[in-house]
Amino acid sequence: TKRDYHCYLLIYIFVSSINLTKIERRLWRSSFKSAKAAITVTDSDGSPVSGVQVNGSWSGAAAGEDRGTTNADGIVIFTSSRTLTRSEKTFTITITSVKGSSLPVDLTVGETSDSVTF
Repeated sequence: TKRDYHCYLLIYIFVSSINLTKIERRLWRSSFKSAKAAITVTDSDGSPVSGVQVNGSWSGAAAGEDRGTTNADGIVIFTSSRTLTRSEKTFTITITSVKGSSLPVDLTVGETSDSVTF
């Protein structure tokens, strides 16, 4: 008898990168500091995924939740709250969920947290 074997490739989405940018506005001896996170969501083939909701949580120098929807390039931008300081501070963003796609999400692959200190 002849057997048919099928190979299935699982396509999933994940956070492929988080790029944090420092934002600093000097005010005499102190500075207002915050951070901006550009979060990219792609599928396992490397294609950007638009229209999915990304949820994140800020910690360190900034606290709070952030949420947004990816654009056509698979990118969503989060900006932390500002803090007035004279010292070095660390801003951390952690992705807590990605929702809204018919494809499964794998948060064990890629990048789910990033920090910047300045």
